[in-house]
Amino acid sequence: MVTGNQALKLVKDPASATGYTCKPMFGEGVKMPRGLPCAGGSGSLCAEGFPAVANFSKYGSVMGLKPDDPHPQVVVVSRGFLRIHDWTGGLLLNPIPLPTKGFADCSGSDYNPGGAPTIADFDGDGMPEVGVASQSAYSVWKPGVGWI
Repeated sequence: MVTGNQALKLVKDPASATGYTCKPMFGEGVKMPRGLPCAGGSGSLCAEGFPAVANFSKYGSVMGLKPDDPHPQVVVVSRGFLRIHDWTGGLLLNPIPLPTKGFADCSGSDYNPGGAPTIADFDGDGMPEVGVASQSAYSVWKPGVGWI
């Protein structure tokens, strides 16, 4: 875990007030085919997705947060799924599949559909949404509504 300018080693599985532990979501992670090296990874292992930081506290209980919560949330897109963690690593949003628009489901393969999430106010209401390019579309997810 990195905090400020310090790196700390956790001795046991971290857990949060949400009750979820921070174990790997998809086994060993994303591997490159045929053992090829992954840019920015470790050997043929790639990072488990694309992260972005946001504050969804204005949504309050819809996101399981207090409206004045100052802590950030971490949005992750990996293997065709979107998930959101609280600042301790606990899950606020269980992994939900990215829209596929009629294409085959690739979530069981080594292919990682879905790009880096974009946090922005897409609908002009003063609160953040999550935009993500998936294998067939650019989609926007809004807390409490879903894909819009």
